Amino acid sequence: MSKIRFKPIIIKYKFSHIDGTIENRSTVGICLYDEDTKRETLAQPISVVAKAWPSVKLQPLNTYMTRFVRFLNYAFFECESPVKSIADFEPFTVLSYFTDLSMTSGRAYVRAAEDNINKALYYLWKQGIATGFKESDFAEVSTPKGTIAYLKDVKNCYTLPPSKARNRLHDMDTKTVLRMFDLAVRYTPRIALGLYFQIFGGLRYAEVVSLDYGKLHFNIGNNASAIYVDIEDTDMRPELRRGFLSKAKKTRKQQVIYIPDLFDTLYKLNTKLTAKASSNAIFVNATGDAMTEASYARYFRVLKKHLIDSLKCDPDFKVRNYGISLESVDWGTHIGRGIYSNLVAEVAKTSAEIARARGDSSQDSSLPYLTDNSKTRALIIENVTKLINERPTKFGEIND
Repeated sequence: MSKIRFKPIIIKYKFSHIDGTIENRSTVGICLYDEDTKRETLAQPISVVAKAWPSVKLQPLNTYMTRFVRFLNYAFFECESPVKSIADFEPFTVLSYFTDLSMTSGRAYVRAAEDNINKALYYLWKQGIATGFKESDFAEVSTPKGTIAYLKDVKNCYTLPPSKARNRLHDMDTKTVLRMFDLAVRYTPRIALGLYFQIFGGLRYAEVVSLDYGKLHFNIGNNASAIYVDIEDTDMRPELRRGFLSKAKKTRKQQVIYIPDLFDTLYKLNTKLTAKASSNAIFVNATGDAMTEASYARYFRVLKKHLIDSLKCDPDFKVRNYGISLESVDWGTHIGRGIYSNLVAEVAKTSAEIARARGDSSQDSSLPYLTDNSKTRALIIENVTKLINERPTKFGEIND
């Protein structure tokens, strides 16, 4: 017997404006998926739950819906008394799910999932779909972001898992960063320039793959020490049924620090890779199509492995130990934004300056990077350039 499960899917559609213009749009739906045959059904009616988050961008909506789908799979297929329809949902079903979830997942995930599932179920009840609930099952509380509804017989009725300090890396010394660029040129040249935009511009990897050459600007206002990129909602792969999740967290013009020797080398390499591409995308895959987030993340995992292996084979004992430490902590594409934040923190006087440099809407995420140093951006360029000039090799060359 085939194993059927619910699964989130990206639904693309065309929206007609009153003036006759057509806009490509995307949302998240829910389908049934046969794990044996790998076949999907059409989007299920339950996909209407996506409207519980009407103004949320595609990437977070995909996350919220994925959490809700995990609950659906539990309720329909995994719990002791599976439900047969949405109308069968009761508070006990939800409490049973979170009791089990709290034994296998972290505290932050459980809290986020409870928020998403409460909102989804409340929406379905309000729409007359989740009729197993009663009005008295829900309570409402006012917050700065609006009114939030939750199930009274679920909230605080199970034990949350203990908080765990996340051992996540947010910075890396400059010499190791330069080694990472060397390895990127050699092993993952398709994301080498993207790595530069992350480390010296603070871009998220989803923002990196949404760039095309028309969004790249040089010497604005005769500023020879900066490059600018336009960050905005983009779907570089409209033909993909599963969608292109790259959406700008904040539409903006982002400044990127210009390190001549490094940027010029990487930019020249990248233009060769995209010379015969099928689009104007700055980052393309092996077939010449615009690179997706998933492809970028895969390339980065390859680069990460090469970096750790390179450090662990270094003749210097301290470098080898550093390689072992990098292997034992959690880090991924976000490391570029963290490195950039720390570079900016060395020259910024206030958290507002860091937030502006990072493209943040809130200063809160920038406060951990703030120091009392008052240097200039030129010092960043000077320090990095000095390390480049002191290197015995050129970029892409490694002393094996």
